[in-house]
Amino acid sequence: MSEEIYIYADAWDKKSVEHTGELVHIVKNSEITLPMTVFTLASTKEAEKFSFDTVSVLSIESQVEEWEDDAAADVLAGVLKEKKPHYILIPATAKARSVFARVAAILGIGMTADCTELFAKEGKLLAKKPAFGNFTMVTLHNEGEMGIYSVMMGRVAAEEAGTAKEVVTI
Repeated sequence: MSEEIYIYADAWDKKSVEHTGELVHIVKNSEITLPMTVFTLASTKEAEKFSFDTVSVLSIESQVEEWEDDAAADVLAGVLKEKKPHYILIPATAKARSVFARVAAILGIGMTADCTELFAKEGKLLAKKPAFGNFTMVTLHNEGEMGIYSVMMGRVAAEEAGTAKEVVTI
């Protein structure tokens, strides 16, 4: 297991750069100090638009089409199984949740949906999310080797684009 945070950039989403920037901003402005990698199903050239200072970019080139959720999940699960990041952050969009629910099932890991806040406590990533019909907030932590957190978008400003630490293509 790698003590790292992977942030999914949905290259098919028109707001993908903004959403990815929000997730990077959340991590950078928290007490979470783990290295970050933005990963995406896109060509190297397309993946470069997800460059942020101090963040690595992983371009996963494949023949997967936008509408192929099962195929995308298979490819992403294979990469995540190999890389083993401890935390996987995704935007809480219908498309990302559809794909990553499948990824979670393939890998046999947990997925916490619709988080409104992420923060660190005692070296662990914690997530707050509404529960019981939005009448209460709960704080959760994934105890497994890997965990997926879908985060509600539009709550913080996006991180400014920058120069990626490195860009790797597989």
